Amino acid sequence: MAERQRHLLPARRTRWRGLLTAFGVTDPRHGSHHDLRVAYIWSSEEATSVADARQRALAKADADLTRVRNGLGGRYYQTAGQVRTKVARIVGSRVEPLLPVQIGTDTAGKPTLTWPGSATPP
Repeated sequence: MAERQRHLLPARRTRWRGLLTAFGVTDPRHGSHHDLRVAYIWSSEEATSVADARQRALAKADADLTRVRNGLGGRYYQTAGQVRTKVARIVGSRVEPLLPVQIGTDTAGKPTLTWPGSATPP
């Protein structure tokens, strides 16, 4: 246990888990094979940090998508293609699995943008 956590209740202390497993690698230049062992370490502090970062990324993406949705049909977002380009820049590959976004057009040809948790535009 870390000295800085001795005063904490056991439920609030960092928990560690680990896995030691074989990991074979082959040198691409020489073709020699090496059997290594690798340790995968997981800590509750890191898990909390990752979850917090995920929430910040989702909140930022939600705010940015709301700004785009409010500007649909305006100067910068006249077509679904323009909206798709901007959404791809906002969402990116890390947030995309967490925040599915749907882009379409309404009956007047104006682009539409929806995602889970989005409020109806004013």
